[in-house]
Amino acid sequence: MLNFNGRRIVKPGAYSKVSTDGSTPVTLGSTKILAIIGESDRGEPQKVLWFNSPAEAKRTLNGGALLTAANIAWSPSNELPGADLVALVRVNQATRASHVLRDNSSAVSITLTSRDWGVIPYMVRVVVSGDDRIVTLTDGVTTEVSPPLATNAAIVAWINSNSSLVTAVTGIGTLIAAVPTLTAFSTAGTTIDPTFSDWERCCNLLSTEPVTGVVPVTSDAIVHNYVTELSMLLAREGKERRAFFGHAEGETVNQVIARAEALNNQIS
Repeated sequence: MLNFNGRRIVKPGAYSKVSTDGSTPVTLGSTKILAIIGESDRGEPQKVLWFNSPAEAKRTLNGGALLTAANIAWSPSNELPGADLVALVRVNQATRASHVLRDNSSAVSITLTSRDWGVIPYMVRVVVSGDDRIVTLTDGVTTEVSPPLATNAAIVAWINSNSSLVTAVTGIGTLIAAVPTLTAFSTAGTTIDPTFSDWERCCNLLSTEPVTGVVPVTSDAIVHNYVTELSMLLAREGKERRAFFGHAEGETVNQVIARAEALNNQIS
């Protein structure tokens, strides 16, 4: 759904207007900012994240429909310019992985928590070298190895200052015991399928952001209806806001037309 030439247009088709006002391409330096809401493998959930680099988005999100849609926005075709700055919102909630390192009497010495959210195969190993400990952390892609460290406080300080994978806090135990082989984190991160409330929350997050277009990466008609209503409300407040929707894979032409007609009835 978009406002074009004084009309709200929902039904797919070709429409024209002779004007130079809207001819600026959405590319480097453009004032038109696109926001995309969708599911991703990684990244902080339900927070507006800003990117103008596909590589940085890949590092943060890893994969999923949100990243796929962002890459399409940046490179829509060989002929058309793509987006510059894009606001991305991960809709699916997630938890962080965690792991406890204990001393030789099984007391909790250090608790590790992943910096990222979701299902990521974090592993840890602690090698004893004399009176010191060497900690190895990995997620299967990045591997980090500490220098020999003699106290829990020193280990925690090194991790919090140097690790891109985890944070650490000290517990009540004495110096951590050896973990001779790479060991999976005891509590894995999780990813949860989004509900309508998640979509609603993410849409509302964007209400105060300087974006002019919103793409919810879902075929859920209830979500489409909510985005339409919110866009109309913001338009009445004088904020430019366009909404762009897609259909489910495998839908027929008639089903796509029915979607458009339902939105058209909503805004009539």
